[in-house]
Amino acid sequence: MRPLRKSAIAAALFPTVQALKPDDGSTASAFTVEGELTVSAYNALTGTIETYEGEAFALPKAASAGGGIQGEGLSNNIHYRCDQFGSCTLMTGQFALKANRTR
Repeated sequence: MRPLRKSAIAAALFPTVQALKPDDGSTASAFTVEGELTVSAYNALTGTIETYEGEAFALPKAASAGGGIQGEGLSNNIHYRCDQFGSCTLMTGQFALKANRTR
């Protein structure tokens, strides 16, 4: 077996134009986290939802202020889906809420 020449190796490598570049984080990613949680506490004044599993979510002020969501309207189970930046969609009972994952 003949040893490979430098020119054969160089031809097999990616050109520098096509080389992978690190992501700067400014573009959206397809990375998501999804699961089921059980609500332990809902505070309408602060707009926070806490779960028995240790997760916490902050609702936007518009959704939580003015009595838009009542505690009894929330079901005990939440299905959540969050992107890598902590922006989440919570599906609970009759609501689909936008929230930020805080913990």
